[in-house]
Amino acid sequence: MSYSKKLVLENGVVFEGIGYGADVEAVGEVLINTSMVGYQEVASDSVYYEKIVVMTYPLIGSYGINCDYDETKKIKPIAFVVRDYNDQPSNFRSIKTLAELSEENGVSILSDVDTRYLTTILRDQGTMLGIVTNTNNSNEYCMSKIKEYKETFKPTSKVSVKKKWVSKTENPKYDVALIDLGTTSFLVSALNNNRCNVTIVPASIRAEELMALNPDGVILSNGPGNPEDNIELIDLVKKIQGKFPLNGVSLGMQVIALANNAKTRKMKLGHFGCNVPVREIATGKIKITTQNSAYEVIEESLAKTDLEVVFKNVLDTTIQGIKNNKKLVYAIQYYPEDSDDFYGIFIENIKKQQQGV
Repeated sequence: MSYSKKLVLENGVVFEGIGYGADVEAVGEVLINTSMVGYQEVASDSVYYEKIVVMTYPLIGSYGINCDYDETKKIKPIAFVVRDYNDQPSNFRSIKTLAELSEENGVSILSDVDTRYLTTILRDQGTMLGIVTNTNNSNEYCMSKIKEYKETFKPTSKVSVKKKWVSKTENPKYDVALIDLGTTSFLVSALNNNRCNVTIVPASIRAEELMALNPDGVILSNGPGNPEDNIELIDLVKKIQGKFPLNGVSLGMQVIALANNAKTRKMKLGHFGCNVPVREIATGKIKITTQNSAYEVIEESLAKTDLEVVFKNVLDTTIQGIKNNKKLVYAIQYYPEDSDDFYGIFIENIKKQQQGV
């Protein structure tokens, strides 16, 4: 079932199209994702909590939905904007369409939009608010809704687990704690594959509770929102770093940087996609990474810390990795693949801690 819908940006530009999924209204920040595949992973990534996501790849929905690819249990964006939505997927593993999944989760899909022009606007003017609504609503109504909108404060509290749980693996060698700021299932499974039993704990956990678990190491996951809002978490990192090997991913890296007196800021557009080039400072090697982040660590602010830069973005030179070998701290801005050095360094730091090196 389809219906008439439109996207209105806060700068007044209007895009009309065809709606699929839930026939609902959505107001939020409009982000672009440049991935050619992986719309299901984007749909279930907590980083997109309450966001309107524009997919730059023109054809979305062609392989349907597979239950094995979810990063979390529910759709996190409030709307998708696409050029061409395919509601008849061709994939023997597909269990439903993206529109069916969206309708189940109260999410709208706006199709038949000139996403190339829309992306150009956001690239040139920066991320902005927008509203996906019915075409019969006036633009004055839309602008008033946008002006009334207030972003959720500290969304990590909305997407984090409410109580701890454990993901065990065969023949484990280590027991680690993962502080869930909106983690992906991939991060948990990758740690399991590296012979780690993983205790996933809420973002609200206190330092005393975490230390009582006596983990071999601690990881701060990726997640949504402004890192500076996580005051309690920043304080927790100050208390535990140096006591346990500590790794961070995306938002986790930003929180670690703030705990070491560095500063962060929101980027004009952000990095959202699976084709972001990152250069390792020590070797000059470049890797293509997946990233979902609207904030960056300010390089100049690292001069007053004991953190060392490990990676930089090839395109805009933003900080993509930091470390402190003495405190056994290592953090990256991108999402680590299963074979990434991120896990090997984490395990090596655990061994150093256990050996008292």
